Amino acid sequence: MRSSGRSAVYGFLAAASLAGLLSGEGLPPKAYDVVTLADGVYGFVWKDPLENPIEGNALFVVNDRDVLVVDTGVLSSSARRMASELRKLTAKPVRYVVNTHWHGDHH
Repeated sequence: MRSSGRSAVYGFLAAASLAGLLSGEGLPPKAYDVVTLADGVYGFVWKDPLENPIEGNALFVVNDRDVLVVDTGVLSSSARRMASELRKLTAKPVRYVVNTHWHGDHH
C-alpha cells in the first residue's frame, strides 16, 4: 500500500475511533441528579463533573408552550440521558437551545 493510501486508512480509523468516543457508547454511565431550581427550572447536574470525560451541567426551562435547554452535553449518550430526563418532566417540545461557549463540545 502506498504511503498516501496508508495515511487515508489511518485517518479513517482515527475518525472512527473519535466518533465512537464522542458517542459515549461503551463508557460506564456517570451519576447525575435532576434538581428543581425554581418553578419550571431544572438542573441536570453531574455528581462528579470532572469524571472522564469531563462534561458540564445542563439547565431545562419549561415554559408555557415549549422548553429552553442550556448546554447539551459533550457525548451523544449524555444528550440522550438528558433528553430522557427532560421527557419525564414534560412532553413540551424543545424550541430553544443555548450553548454557553465556543468550545467544540458546545456546538
